[in-house]
Amino acid sequence: MATRDALTLTVVHHRDRDVIGARRVIAPGARLVLGRDDATCALPGAFDDGRVSRRHAELVERGGALFASDLGSRNGTLLDGVPLTSPTLVAPGSTLALGDVVCLVDTAPLAFRRPSDPDMVGVGPALAALLDQVRRVAKRPTPVLVVGEMGSGKELVARALHRDSGRRGPLVALNCAGVDENLITSELFGHARGAFTDARTSREGLIGRGRGGTLFLDELADAPARFQATLLRFLETGRYRPVGADAEQASDIRLVAATQPRITELVADERFRPDLWSRLSRFVMVVPPLRERKTDIPLLARHFLARAGGDDLRMSPALVLELMRRPWPGNVRELAAAMERGVIGHDGGDVLEPGPWLEPAAAVKLPGTVARRDTPHEETRSRRKSPTPRPPREVLEAALAQHDGRVKAAADALGVARRTLYRWLDQLAIPIGGDDDAR
Repeated sequence: MATRDALTLTVVHHRDRDVIGARRVIAPGARLVLGRDDATCALPGAFDDGRVSRRHAELVERGGALFASDLGSRNGTLLDGVPLTSPTLVAPGSTLALGDVVCLVDTAPLAFRRPSDPDMVGVGPALAALLDQVRRVAKRPTPVLVVGEMGSGKELVARALHRDSGRRGPLVALNCAGVDENLITSELFGHARGAFTDARTSREGLIGRGRGGTLFLDELADAPARFQATLLRFLETGRYRPVGADAEQASDIRLVAATQPRITELVADERFRPDLWSRLSRFVMVVPPLRERKTDIPLLARHFLARAGGDDLRMSPALVLELMRRPWPGNVRELAAAMERGVIGHDGGDVLEPGPWLEPAAAVKLPGTVARRDTPHEETRSRRKSPTPRPPREVLEAALAQHDGRVKAAADALGVARRTLYRWLDQLAIPIGGDDDAR
């Protein structure tokens, strides 16, 4: 049964890290006073700050609407960065700043397990739900598909799945976008001694090296078609044959794949194999983008600040509010890069304020650059298909060995015409043997 959501007030920025994540459910008809007076205020101890008054601000829920008021505090109250001068409607997702303490008003499950992970930083319900999924599926052999935007932390999820799986084998990884299509079989399955010219010894592929562990395939949507076919066969049988080997081998490696959401479009257009998709999508984990983890942004920013060497810096409330306001299209990775720029560009003092360093590198204007505009002729030329580059000698020899010297089968595997392969073999003086028509 789904957990019911409620309106909540959560501390997201505080000088005491242990206070971050403290929250209070705002019940219908509630009247909450915020301040340093622990006897009368909500969240006792959460507003223990020198710039917060004893009775600083008030939240009142009336008929499903929430209103915030400043109670004549010495330093004022900011609602989404704007000073409160009269009772103001508070929408879910709004921030409240009292002195150096920043809170988030939002909807969240009435009860959730506070997230705790050595690698993933956060206190909010979105991360809690993700880690709960990790716990549920980690010990099962089920393939897992991790879907999320660029920079959202998909690899960290894969590492958590492997760490919590209890599997004794290692975690091995392959970036599908960076795979040489001609080396896929050897990369995954390895090769036997003598399979091609430079194969002086046998070599295990990723599936063999990761036996008993986890194979992490990143950027799955960019996997070449031949790679998809090779992977599907292994998933169906659990067996593989190294290039040039006579016997098949088995591997109980567990598969975790990561991809961006656009893969569903590729499946619909049949640019990604639907049969492979159905096997990989038995359990799908969606990594929330950073804009849906506003509760975690200040804590993540503090983490990246320290990692970049800014341990002695503290973030101003203005900076925290600005970080929570931004959409972060590059997600956690973009936030990490921004905080590193903040440390590099800091010009003294122990407080980090908003500045030009917050802007992404793409927004930096480089001297002497102009927008490139192709002429129609250049556009046509750029779209023209370039000839397929000749693979290295060992790739061609491995393809022939894998298909017992049958040129047509090797050409099909390489994705080229038979005459193209004959031309390459002739250029490199690679012997074929046998009758051409039979091959």
